[in-house]
Amino acid sequence: MSRGARKTCEWWEDSDGVWWAGCDESFVFNEGGPAFNGLVPLVENAVLNHTDEGDVIYDPFLGSGTTIVAAERLGRLGRGVELEPRYVAVALQRLADMGLQPELA
Repeated sequence: MSRGARKTCEWWEDSDGVWWAGCDESFVFNEGGPAFNGLVPLVENAVLNHTDEGDVIYDPFLGSGTTIVAAERLGRLGRGVELEPRYVAVALQRLADMGLQPELA
């Protein structure tokens, strides 16, 4: 798939516990960066399976912030580290778009 292509993905788990994805043409890939729009539901499933509300979730390779978005949507506290300024900007904007006030530390 070329960069800039658009697809929406649906995630499901088979009877063996393996996760699969099916995509259509509205899924968004960042130009030259990580994909993010369709991945939140997949990460949310992992968050629900392995954490409780109020837990802190740490992502040492934050990228565009998908893990923190999923954490915050599910009542967890998201924390992460990202060195690439353009990914930090995307992550901060995604959180701001959720009505949150992200902080850099």
